[in-house]
Amino acid sequence: MNDHDMHDQTDGDGGSPADETGPAPTATRRSFVSKGALAAAVGAAAGLAVSQKASAANGDTVNVGATENGSTTTLFQGGTTLEVDGGNSSGDAAIYGHTANSLGDSTRGVHGAFTGTGAGGVGVYGAHTGTAMSGVGVYGTTTDSDAGGIGVHGVTEGTTGGEGVRGESKGTKGIGVHGLSTNTQSTAVLGEATGGRSTGVAGDGTQYDIEAIGSGIIRISEAQSTDITASSPGTIGSLARNSDGELWYCVATNSWRNLSGGAAPIGPAGSFTTVAPFRGFDSRFTTRFSGDENRTISCADSINVADGTTVTADALPPGANAVAANITVIAPTTNGFASINPGGDAVIKASVVNYTAGQNIANAGIFALDASRQLEAIFGPGGGGHLAIDITGYRT
Repeated sequence: MNDHDMHDQTDGDGGSPADETGPAPTATRRSFVSKGALAAAVGAAAGLAVSQKASAANGDTVNVGATENGSTTTLFQGGTTLEVDGGNSSGDAAIYGHTANSLGDSTRGVHGAFTGTGAGGVGVYGAHTGTAMSGVGVYGTTTDSDAGGIGVHGVTEGTTGGEGVRGESKGTKGIGVHGLSTNTQSTAVLGEATGGRSTGVAGDGTQYDIEAIGSGIIRISEAQSTDITASSPGTIGSLARNSDGELWYCVATNSWRNLSGGAAPIGPAGSFTTVAPFRGFDSRFTTRFSGDENRTISCADSINVADGTTVTADALPPGANAVAANITVIAPTTNGFASINPGGDAVIKASVVNYTAGQNIANAGIFALDASRQLEAIFGPGGGGHLAIDITGYRT
């Protein structure tokens, strides 16, 4: 064996040939290069893996465990882009959004936006399908002491039925939307509507649409900019409060009824209000009734008993639906009878007074009005006569 061969058979220290039973070989320069290259390759592969997007086949699990800091946004695209099943992050939530910045309206814990045109689009959707009473689909909280703190803020800018926040409860004891207010000036649920026919808060339930389960009090805190009257514009079913605290209900399109006690001449809803007697009608200042004649007459204004001129307009106020009155037939030429119906109803159903030729006779009663505060006066067959109506009270 020559020197060259012997050198190739010894270890790096010039000792005996390396074998399985000999001392552990030390690294040669060639082996250093090989290990360094391997480490570099592993590092490059690791860096490549970190730089790639986390991905998985449809239905596979993606595990995300590291805390990432940065200003860029990670975008998920697809059908259900991100679902956390059985998660338990801060706040005992599957998905928890938190912001501690002091930038006011520009910061959101969770912001969901639906910008499509589909009728069923939802910005943020939360569902609780368990049986626990404390389960919540979407939970928002604010601990900011400023007036602008909002737990959940939903906005819709669509023109065909968009909803800012929608809560649905399909269980027997579930709650669609729950607002909790513990501060002296905070609001649990606030609905704002700025469109012409938009709705601030709408409730849709099978038993109750809106229920007060705390104090039992529902408050209308803002009065109408223009006080409601009996003929104000309105949609049936609406409630409104006037500046003096009176509560009004819209019973038909553009027709309101006062539901609360207030200053005279408007009394409590459904109540009878007495007034100083006044004359509401006298045919002696117009024309005499003939036999078989009906006439629609107004009793809204009080008139002077001497000349028939108006003394007080709306002495019988808007919203009155019945009057207490004395009906007097004056100077009839034959025997006969007269009837009083609500304005526009000319069908004789009963007589209010039976008269004898040449005698003045009166009778008192309570008579229904039409929506314009009018009565229908009807004279039966015969010679007719004059008619006077004196009002002593009204019902709203």
